[in-house]
Amino acid sequence: QKLIRLDEVREMRDISIIGAGPAGTYTAELLARLGHKVDVYEEHSKIGEPLACTGILTNQIEHFVDPKNILVNKVSFARIIAAGQEVRIKLGSGNLVIDRIGLDRKLAQSCEREGVKIHLQCRYETNTGRSIVIKDLSRNKTCTKDADLIIGADGPGSAVAKANSIYNNRRWWIGMQVKADYPNDGDVEFYPTVGTYAWVVPENKDEARIGVCARSDVKPLFDKFLTRLKIKRIQSSQAGLIPEYDPSVITTKGIVRLVGDSATQVKATTGGGIVQALTAGRALADSIERKTHYDSLWRLRLSRDLWVHLKMRQAMNRFMEKDWERLLTLFQQDKMKDILENNDREQPSKFLLSMALREPRLLTFCKALF
Repeated sequence: QKLIRLDEVREMRDISIIGAGPAGTYTAELLARLGHKVDVYEEHSKIGEPLACTGILTNQIEHFVDPKNILVNKVSFARIIAAGQEVRIKLGSGNLVIDRIGLDRKLAQSCEREGVKIHLQCRYETNTGRSIVIKDLSRNKTCTKDADLIIGADGPGSAVAKANSIYNNRRWWIGMQVKADYPNDGDVEFYPTVGTYAWVVPENKDEARIGVCARSDVKPLFDKFLTRLKIKRIQSSQAGLIPEYDPSVITTKGIVRLVGDSATQVKATTGGGIVQALTAGRALADSIERKTHYDSLWRLRLSRDLWVHLKMRQAMNRFMEKDWERLLTLFQQDKMKDILENNDREQPSKFLLSMALREPRLLTFCKALF
């Protein structure tokens, strides 16, 4: 019979994860596979609801979850529309429009199969040391339990971050979205001058997810955008906060870790953060398995590109209409389209230099960074 060395024995931990979105449930699944006892606490009564996400992803999602059963549409082209200009770009091998609620439930089911216990209608209140306070909303009762590790995966307004004094001075955008009747040609539409940005993501040739993101006054901007698109029938609507990536964000304090939106791990150019949240969740599980520092590991995997997305957003925020006109004119060139079409937008650090080398006039936009 094989003897087990003491240094091969994995230390089992009692882990509490706050939030049953993709960041929370995916991290829970990975940690349960490592042999830890994991409980997930979700204040809402149903996984994935209320919905607050557009749900268009690059094929990077396939590194984490099989999207086959939650795929709504696959889009091949995107149009950027601004300042009277329009450029149509092929989306590499295509982007996936997913059932966002379906994704949450798929990940929740996966972690439950690994032995994770998900507690619905249970709201995190606070923690002191290893003691965590949870309120059971269904019975209006409060209970206390011990945890060796507390993971905040509870979104942009993270109660875990606030209770542990690591929320600090965060910034966010407000996003509003509808699913509406919208006859379309199958292209994603991106409007970088409507609010902070606006989008149209087709589910099929007759329906689309349409949204606007802005710092403030989003409702009048959104209403005006819907009028511009001649939207007549709205099927459903959602709204939520989109965090701005903070390079100085604190994601580790004592036994507390933050992951996903609660750690501002979101692309500032588009507000997308599902792939980033899952990447961070894997980094968190790896850090526990390898007994390394989580903060260093997720930054190694994500921070460079998140920083580039942030700088791109800061530059675009300063663009005048003439800047958009010049930029989209440059993007009409085949040499620019070739780079945009054959690189993953999740990782702009890998192709921005190539673009500047092929088209030095792009460097004139660097002034918008200052």
